[in-house]
Amino acid sequence: MGGDGHAPYAGEILGRFIAASRWEEIPASLRHEGRRALLNFFGGALGVARDPAVETALRVMAPFSGGGHATVIGRAERLDAMGAAFVNTIAANLLDYDDTHLETVIHPTAPVAPPLLALAEQRGLGGKAVLHAFLLGAEVECRLGCAVSPGHYARGWHITSTCGVFGAAAGCARLLGLDAAQCWAALGIAASQSAGLVENLPSAAKNVGMGNAARNGLLAALLAQAGYGAAPAAIEGPLGWARAMGDAPDLRRVTGGSAPAGNSRATPTSPTRAASSSTPSSMPAWRCACRGRRSPRWWWPGTSSCSTAATGPCGTSATRG
Repeated sequence: MGGDGHAPYAGEILGRFIAASRWEEIPASLRHEGRRALLNFFGGALGVARDPAVETALRVMAPFSGGGHATVIGRAERLDAMGAAFVNTIAANLLDYDDTHLETVIHPTAPVAPPLLALAEQRGLGGKAVLHAFLLGAEVECRLGCAVSPGHYARGWHITSTCGVFGAAAGCARLLGLDAAQCWAALGIAASQSAGLVENLPSAAKNVGMGNAARNGLLAALLAQAGYGAAPAAIEGPLGWARAMGDAPDLRRVTGGSAPAGNSRATPTSPTRAASSSTPSSMPAWRCACRGRRSPRWWWPGTSSCSTAATGPCGTSATRG
């Protein structure tokens, strides 16, 4: 039961899950899939390091950066952690070569990995801690996506952005060493920052939703660490995130299971329990990076609709996730 006598809240259960997870309990096969997802992430981001979308985002963020502590992938410039998370998330998702959770069409890695890497770089944290936090963040992200699918996307919410902020918050909360109550608060704070529209996917505005998911998730975790709280039922309450953006959530998809394991062994790149990836492997992104391929034109201003080439690497619509 929750502290007020009610059944545990969704955020409460997820907060306990994040804080209590032990590295030793995560199967080696799942750790391997997490590394593959990160490899694919780096390849995709590196391939567009000089793309106009990335150049513009970097140029806008740089004057407001609080200090150059974090790497912008493939570039000499450095930004503060939030700025680097914003720009690197845009780069990672730009070509749609990133992993895809088929049930929800979420791209799990793009909004979760960049804030973790920036935070770790700023604070000198190790790779094992980053990988563990990444697996937990992606798990939370996809559990919430499953709970509100398919109605959430059908109503026009860009689910990679709207659920990605929760994944970023969860991962950063873990990396910061927050306790269960603080992790719960971080998710509630993230609920107030969830945004992104499907209508904007054929434009550069899609990039803004993605970048904000990453940096706002980091912000949520930092605020929770500093003592900020949130409503207990910020995720599933009558006026909470899920119902505000769609229908009543299927809470069984949020709270089921206690570790990011299960079906991940059968998926090429996605690290989540319920995941099934449509991205074939890390190699296409690396080949793209080596060729210096630029992003498709439909992600940049000047085009009002997707071109005939607007398909992902597996033939899926590039504007879906």
